[in-house]
Amino acid sequence: MWSLNEKNYLVVSFLLKPSWLTMRGFFYFVLKMLGFLFSNNCIFKYNDIKIFE
Repeated sequence: MWSLNEKNYLVVSFLLKPSWLTMRGFFYFVLKMLGFLFSNNCIFKYNDIKIFE
């Protein structure tokens, strides 16, 4: 058995979002994660990424 702490609850609730059921939502999530990981180097700028628009 494992206890559902706050962090796990946030992760699970995020994974269960309807947007995750679509490929668009998945790639959007990947872009956000990459932007978050490389935000310090300013490699990705959300204004410059126009894939779905």
